[in-house]
Amino acid sequence: QISGGDSVRRIPNTDRQGGIGAMAGGRSGFRDAMLLKQERGHENCFRGAAFEGGSSAQTLIDVDMRIAYASRAFSLLLEKHISVFREQMPDLDPDHVVGLSIDAFHDHPDRLRGIIAARECLPSSVDLPFGDVDFTLVFSVVRDSDHNAIGLVVAWEDVTAAPPREALPEATHTRLVL
Repeated sequence: QISGGDSVRRIPNTDRQGGIGAMAGGRSGFRDAMLLKQERGHENCFRGAAFEGGSSAQTLIDVDMRIAYASRAFSLLLEKHISVFREQMPDLDPDHVVGLSIDAFHDHPDRLRGIIAARECLPSSVDLPFGDVDFTLVFSVVRDSDHNAIGLVVAWEDVTAAPPREALPEATHTRLVL
């Protein structure tokens, strides 16, 4: 019944000693693990919906520094400024950026990778002029359940017409001039 998804029913004999108690305890542990997996699955559904449906232009970057996922808002941002982006990436398709290296977006990717490599300083923001458009990129680390860094979330904001930003501590904000 547990393997079929029944997580409500009480498991008998968990308080018994010996083999029967051990088997009942094993079933109880299995049920608890199944419930935790379901709970995390639901949380991830909500997070995914917020990521996809939100107004923030975001990308998920994998450990190889490739775009693993891009929000619809990011595609719209690329479409809005396609002429500027195509000056550097003539074949850019805003709807097909998954798999692209983040290096493609920067004339000097080593500078950007240096900022990202200092993961202990993340989240961190970087001003990135791109043609006649100014962006602020905010990098945040994605960690697995063991707290290992497994990627990045990068939020892109068009700040071309925005009022000047208040000064942030140097450790958290960098202006990247290309």
